[in-house]
Amino acid sequence: MATDTSFVISHNFQLPSESYADLRGSALVELLTDGLDTGITTGAANGIAIKELVHPHWRAKVTAPLEPIALARLLGQTLRNQRVRAGESDAYTVLLLGGRKDQPGQLGSPLQLGGWGVDLVETNSPEAFLKGISWEALKGARPIDAVFEIWEPQCQ
Repeated sequence: MATDTSFVISHNFQLPSESYADLRGSALVELLTDGLDTGITTGAANGIAIKELVHPHWRAKVTAPLEPIALARLLGQTLRNQRVRAGESDAYTVLLLGGRKDQPGQLGSPLQLGGWGVDLVETNSPEAFLKGISWEALKGARPIDAVFEIWEPQCQ
């Protein structure tokens, strides 16, 4: 049985701006909301809620009655599908890099104990991006059930 999952999402845009729209402001939330409402699932009808955040790092809060991996895959697929619908190329990778917050969050932070901080990365060079942030070391410092790495499309 699925549990309620809460993601706080950041967006890391590593694509050429002449080929892809940079999803600034509310554009990311609108794209994901529209994609969920017209895609394989209807967001609100299936208990998926997306809320724009006003924060220097976190862009949106997503809650859903899905396991973390399933929600991450759904968001990655939705982002790619919406870009293709807008006439953009699908020749890139979406990385969803998640870490569960296992300590109390800072006062006023949208990321709180038990929630997941998820970096949604759009890149043409996923291996280079992961190396650049020392992802293997970051993952290795966390319990295995407190971190995930999803590639969309699934090509890792």
